[in-house]
Amino acid sequence: RRTSGQGNKKSGAKGGIRIMFTGIEPNSKHKKMIKTIGAQLLTSIEDAASATHVIASDGKIKLRRTPKMMICFSNTANILNLKWLEDSAKDQSCLDTGEYLVVDNE
Repeated sequence: RRTSGQGNKKSGAKGGIRIMFTGIEPNSKHKKMIKTIGAQLLTSIEDAASATHVIASDGKIKLRRTPKMMICFSNTANILNLKWLEDSAKDQSCLDTGEYLVVDNE
């Protein structure tokens, strides 16, 4: 299942998938996964408002209200668990985010 409106299997950064990590540092494995799904990694807080997907939990770390997260939250509902990126990379496409959303009580 691809995220709605993303078009072809590998949409690319040009297609608009911009991923930001907050509360978790992306490693080389994560960066490779982002490249696999044709997305762009954002690292600067100045770019937070343009993020379309935010990785805010790895299942072990609780959701934290970091400055990056608060900026992203005002622009996207895609506040996600790292599993979304892992599963998307396996599928080589941007999967639907529904089952990967991080809720405040996690």
